[in-house]
Amino acid sequence: MTTVPENGVSAAPGPDPALMEELEVRAMTHVFLFLCMALVVGFLAWSWLGRLDIVSTASGEVVPSSQAKSVQHLEGGIISEILVREGDEVTKDQPLVVLESTTSGADVEELTVRLTSLRVDLARLEAELVGADEPVFPRDIAAAHPHLVNQAIALFETRRSRLDNQIGAQRELVTQRSQEIKIISARLVNEKESLKLLKEQIAISEDLLKDDLTNRMLHLNLLKDAAELKGRIGEDEAALPSAVAAHKEAQVRLAGIRDSDQEQVRQDLDEKRRSL
Repeated sequence: MTTVPENGVSAAPGPDPALMEELEVRAMTHVFLFLCMALVVGFLAWSWLGRLDIVSTASGEVVPSSQAKSVQHLEGGIISEILVREGDEVTKDQPLVVLESTTSGADVEELTVRLTSLRVDLARLEAELVGADEPVFPRDIAAAHPHLVNQAIALFETRRSRLDNQIGAQRELVTQRSQEIKIISARLVNEKESLKLLKEQIAISEDLLKDDLTNRMLHLNLLKDAAELKGRIGEDEAALPSAVAAHKEAQVRLAGIRDSDQEQVRQDLDEKRRSL
């Protein structure tokens, strides 16, 4: 039974939702396919028309990192021969490569000069250690390398001159300190003798003063002179131990100059001998 609207006109049927959804899916599919085709065509066109500056083709093999072992020599060098091949099994202490000998004539000459220089230094240092007037060098070195010998002699004389200057300056200081002790000691003797005489004068002046046979002012001057003399004696007695200590210190430093130089020479000798 059909219902008729009041105005007498029948309503048109609406669109089917399922049909509309299917149309939308088809449209999106067409767009996606079109984009894929466009990308493929574009890539083909680029690969056909484009140009690569560098093309590198290489074959390789994937090897796990746990199986890769590095071969290294402690001193390095140039490989002249490889004794193993890819895939070989190796054992401990098996030779793998052979290194080229890189020692040239220049290297040998340089090593020879270095050893000669060490021998020259040893002769110089031994002369310094024993306090010789001049070093004695091996005849073969003196004849073949006179320039090294001359340099060593110049260095020997320079070091000896410097050491002599240091010792001479310190000896002069020791002499000065000894002279100071003598001066203070002699002054003390004179001051004490003068004080002894001055005390006798004071005693006589006191007796004369009791009998009014002398001026009190003169007696006071004697007392003043005695006080000043005692003060100088006290200063010199305090200065004498300091002068003695300074003299001993100067003597220790004098001995230390020679000892320090000898110790340095011994260290240099040991180092040169180890290098040789």
